[in-house]
Amino acid sequence: MNAVLARMTKVVTAILVLSGLAACAPGETGPKYLSVSAGNSHTCAVDETGAAWCWGANRYGQLGDGSTDSSATPVKVSGETSWRQVAAGNSHTCAVDNDGAAWCWGGNFAGKLGDGSTESSTTPVKVSGLPGAVKFVTVSSERSCAAPVAGGVWCWGDNTHDVTGLDSGGILTSARLIVDGDVRGIAISPARGCYALDVVVCSSIDVDGKSSTTFVGKTIDGLPGDIVELSAGQFMICSRSSQGRVHCWGNVSWSGTVADGNLQESLWTPVGEIPGADAVVFASMDSTVCIVDSDGKVDCLGYRPGTNWLLGGGFSTPAPLSTALLGEQWELPLSSKRIVSLDGGSAHICGVDEAGDVWCVGRNTDGQLGDGTRTERDEPVRVPRNPER
Repeated sequence: MNAVLARMTKVVTAILVLSGLAACAPGETGPKYLSVSAGNSHTCAVDETGAAWCWGANRYGQLGDGSTDSSATPVKVSGETSWRQVAAGNSHTCAVDNDGAAWCWGGNFAGKLGDGSTESSTTPVKVSGLPGAVKFVTVSSERSCAAPVAGGVWCWGDNTHDVTGLDSGGILTSARLIVDGDVRGIAISPARGCYALDVVVCSSIDVDGKSSTTFVGKTIDGLPGDIVELSAGQFMICSRSSQGRVHCWGNVSWSGTVADGNLQESLWTPVGEIPGADAVVFASMDSTVCIVDSDGKVDCLGYRPGTNWLLGGGFSTPAPLSTALLGEQWELPLSSKRIVSLDGGSAHICGVDEAGDVWCVGRNTDGQLGDGTRTERDEPVRVPRNPER
């Protein structure tokens, strides 16, 4: 009887141990993710402990783990820094720590790491030239910008054709003041930048064909006065108001030449509003805009997973000139739970739900969906939590 009981005890103990291991298997439990940022071919997220995690392409060290090895599952950004925001670009990433300092890592061909050099780094380097702590950072393929607590938009990286709106040309290897004022939102793409101050002002390649030692930009008319957030796709800029209204403008075409013979991107197409947006969170990418409403549901306009945008890659048809031409709204069921953070890359979309899980869908050639594969998905997949545990 005792022998039988002993055997039974061993079996039960083994089951409990195995069950415990299964319950705590890497990726199944761990700190919740709080926010996510989707770059061109990599993705990054911050969890509730302040750790930053990145996955996907890493040719230039944009994952920040000290290597140039790509990863189809999350790897932890090097160091013991506690992060509160991360922004993934093309070949680089920038982030803000809990003290408000801005850091970047990855490719640095045009000074976009902002550390005063053009040397790439596989681990975070501190941005120089900023006037103090920053509220947030924003990145594009070759440029980075920050909104300091002290005010103003400060940018570094590529300023070819004076794309920032300043007549300095070339590259900015450390942060420089672009436009002064209380900044509520920044959106930058390879050839344009928009800044939400009391009004929204935008700059583009040689915006007026003239040289200037001060900011040269254009005020965007037709927007409400309570803009709180901007988002840049490859070919359009969108804004969100405090009342949840969403407006978009811009297109893919080039308008030709300006007075000095340089190309000027057609940024100044009329503003269009997406009817009944009720946006709490939103993101734009190429010619797609996705909106998280007050119920946490995600609706999008534009290309969708499974079409030539998300899964085919590249851009094959002209972007719409107005929000009406974005087509009918379609739902993106990233999770059965409320989505609290959302971002889109060049061909993938990721969101964080209220349970702290990251879900991604779309192109996955470099592992940017984070599910451990390089299989493109037209249905969302869950990113493991704390996979190194």
